[in-house]
Amino acid sequence: EYVLYAWVAQQLRGRLSPQIAWLLDTHDVMHERQQRFHAVGETHSLDITAKEEAGWLQHFDAVLAIQDRDAEKLRAMAGTARVITVLHPHLALAMPALGHGPIGIGFIGSSMAPNRLALEELIQRIWPRVLRETGSKAALVVAGGVCEALEKLQLPPHVEVLGYLDDLDDFYRRVDVVVSPLRIGGGLKIKNVEALCKGKALVTTTIGAEGMEAAAGQAFLVADDAEQIAQLLVRLVHSVEERRSLACKALEFARRTFSEEAAYRELDGFVGLRRAATAAAPC
Repeated sequence: EYVLYAWVAQQLRGRLSPQIAWLLDTHDVMHERQQRFHAVGETHSLDITAKEEAGWLQHFDAVLAIQDRDAEKLRAMAGTARVITVLHPHLALAMPALGHGPIGIGFIGSSMAPNRLALEELIQRIWPRVLRETGSKAALVVAGGVCEALEKLQLPPHVEVLGYLDDLDDFYRRVDVVVSPLRIGGGLKIKNVEALCKGKALVTTTIGAEGMEAAAGQAFLVADDAEQIAQLLVRLVHSVEERRSLACKALEFARRTFSEEAAYRELDGFVGLRRAATAAAPC
């Protein structure tokens, strides 16, 4: 799991049965993720070049990509290893907002750099513009470890800070719209998958939409400029019809894409072929 731990396979592979299949679950194309972090002056948990990453991938029989865009990149690096897309499975079940008070616009995330930078932009550049056009009709709800970043910021009006939650449904019950203005990161943005699976109208960026591009503009909205993100949020605050339409399309897309059957289909096929080959092998 993660190329960071690929050395385990290198050390053990020659000592165990050749019939054992070795799989690496990548989660991200790590050298690309590192480049994105460094481009905005952030440190990354792993320093690795494309050549180094390709070398580690080639110790495996199969490499698992978390979305198709990553799979294309990994195929060019993985040598004879088969590259399989395994999406993030998640139960798609609508979580309607409580329905009283202002329209809740939610941001949730850990304290990692992509979330911290996104929240800072949301608080400093996006939310003030939303407030100017919606007044008290909307409230920003922030949850997760990322709330630590708010200790250094002066909060504008109508911001509710929930902090770390034992039950994420407490967050989703408070919000009608999820905003995810991510600028860096890799793989598949699980917070966005979760928002769609909860049947929430989602506004995100091009990077936030990676791995779900086919549904952009239909199951969720995408914008990269802070002003454009703000305007989409304003539009959703004022239009209950558009919020409901996006919520329904989000849930439809999530059920079609992130069910266990859909997420594991290609992996199940690979495991079945390996099992058949092993059973047919001579003693």
